[in-house]
Amino acid sequence: MSTKQQIESLDKTNTELGPRQEEVLKLIRSHPEGLGAWQIAAMTRRYVHAVRPRINELVARGLVEQRGERWEESTKRHEAIWVIRESGQMTFA
Repeated sequence: MSTKQQIESLDKTNTELGPRQEEVLKLIRSHPEGLGAWQIAAMTRRYVHAVRPRINELVARGLVEQRGERWEESTKRHEAIWVIRESGQMTFA
């Protein structure tokens, strides 16, 4: 499945996602280099504790995947980087 086909497929599934899941998915999709939970929280003006469950739900559906880690200077911790999943079929739990 090409990236374009996958994005079109993701657009079709957005009707099944909640508004906060859609918001997180759109942010991750708009940043192909990937985003960390703290970055997503800052962009959405939400607490990171409200963002992480949305990421986990998107992972469970097979829409996003972890693509490495990077050092987050503000938290002094390594942070997982999330990207749109490139391969495989989407799953719905």
